[in-house]
Amino acid sequence: MTIDIQKLAASATITIHIRPEDESPNAQLEGDALRWVENQLDNGNPWAWCDVEIRAEYIGIQGHAYLGACAYESEDAFKAGGYFEQLCTEALDDLATRLGEIDAALSEVRS
Repeated sequence: MTIDIQKLAASATITIHIRPEDESPNAQLEGDALRWVENQLDNGNPWAWCDVEIRAEYIGIQGHAYLGACAYESEDAFKAGGYFEQLCTEALDDLATRLGEIDAALSEVRS
């Protein structure tokens, strides 16, 4: 089975999920960048230091893509950067792979 990624993208639901980054920003940042992240975290900005997951979902099946150590002002700032589109493509590719695996497994039980 060949999956048309453009058709899948038009039918799939894309969602963004964030969670706090496990690693301290001290491990990757310094100077002004570190101070900015710490200030933003102190002010309740969850986008200041987080892991981002993009989910592509179609008929209850999900594909995923992840990016860690993210430091953004907001969700809109994340979407404006180049990583959002890249992660959407990766999540759709993962979803297509999963759908193909399901189709292959179902072919074994079709009559």
